[in-house]
Amino acid sequence: MNTVRMDCCRNLCFRRFLIRCVALLCLQVLSLSGLGEPAPSIVSQLKQCKGIAAFVGADIREEAWAAAEDGWTVYLQTPRMEEVPALRRMAADKGWLNTRVFIEGGVGELYLADNVADRLVIRGEVTPEMRKEGMRGLRPGGVGRLGEALFTKEIPEGADDWTHHYHGPDNNPQSLDTLARAPYLTHYVAEPRYAPAPQAVVSAQGRNFMAFGNVAWHEREEPWLNTLVCQNAWNGTILWTRPLESGIMVDRCTMIASGDRLYLADHRSCQVINAVNGETVDEIILEAPDSGGRFWKWAALEGE
Repeated sequence: MNTVRMDCCRNLCFRRFLIRCVALLCLQVLSLSGLGEPAPSIVSQLKQCKGIAAFVGADIREEAWAAAEDGWTVYLQTPRMEEVPALRRMAADKGWLNTRVFIEGGVGELYLADNVADRLVIRGEVTPEMRKEGMRGLRPGGVGRLGEALFTKEIPEGADDWTHHYHGPDNNPQSLDTLARAPYLTHYVAEPRYAPAPQAVVSAQGRNFMAFGNVAWHEREEPWLNTLVCQNAWNGTILWTRPLESGIMVDRCTMIASGDRLYLADHRSCQVINAVNGETVDEIILEAPDSGGRFWKWAALEGE
């Protein structure tokens, strides 16, 4: 059962969170589950409606094009180098080349960074080298298809989330992650590159939740004023956004990430938000006689 407590709060240890988050993104996992299951459309296996889908092999263009039409960012790699110019022309004619669709040629090596693809399809003969490369490029929790075998890349043991303002409900900004180790490297660069202040970030199950406030010093930050953003933590894809009430002080301990739910409290209530699509599914309203008011100053989640 969820128990919510209120108290006073302090500022977010924002830089510590970013260091932990970037390190976590650099993990490489090679474990599989569910091999040998039937292979439906690969992009239908994830709740999210956008992300990065990688397609490797010959005669795989139609499936890649379908994913692009559905709004996915597509990486297509063909073993036939002579096909690359024609494929790029086709993508350019659709207005996709190097914006929504990226095309390369080659075999034996996948030209993707570690742990970035939400979906992976390798068609044709799957060599041990390409199998290893595919698993390197697929992110934990992502779904892949090697030939006809469908699998999900598992989340590694020892990976830690950052669910509260100061990591956990105890306000101790010490990560429990046992996998992230120096040297820390930049995993990706994604929007928003510049954002308003104040800011708050929590993260759970491969999603970053970023709350941006009401102060912008430059025009480039203005589109993100008073905005809540859900971002794929593995590759930076923005999964959804929703407005925040203007002037809300987001830099408080009132945002909690928990599984497929996000708890966000303000001066009226604590909204329970579906982490997949950003829709409000419930609301916790405190009665003034019991709490001394409805303005939430601090919140912590105990239990599941």
